[in-house]
Amino acid sequence: MTRRLLHFPGQGCRYYVHGRCLLEERRNPGLELAWRCRVLQSWGDAYDRFLDQVEAFSLSDETAMRIWKRRMQHLGHPRQWCDEFVPAFDADNAPELPSGVAADEVASVGCLHILEDLCLKELPACAGVCAYFEPRREHAAAEDGHRHE
Repeated sequence: MTRRLLHFPGQGCRYYVHGRCLLEERRNPGLELAWRCRVLQSWGDAYDRFLDQVEAFSLSDETAMRIWKRRMQHLGHPRQWCDEFVPAFDADNAPELPSGVAADEVASVGCLHILEDLCLKELPACAGVCAYFEPRREHAAAEDGHRHE
């Protein structure tokens, strides 16, 4: 029987993303506000304030959209909101994205450290070995395939 070797620290764990551990975030989504992307938080706060203004002034949808598009241009570069910002894309090459990070998630802010609405730099570092290690689905499927042989 051939077994597939799972590498530590954590690369084969379903909670491991680019050296960080997602276990607590997956257990309690949204509980740790400090793990949220500061850029998305800032943009969200600006949008919430804008919606309050739209309601207060009873603006039409068309007018509101036109104003919001102009405001989006003035929100500033993500680097202004976050010291950890690392451009994911430049004119010369596409990034090598961390395992588990989708290009459309990165494109929303343009930072290499974003995962959904999380900042990977804020998540706890993977300790490498823990009691909650769970193989990624592809690893588990490969192991199941070997068991039946």
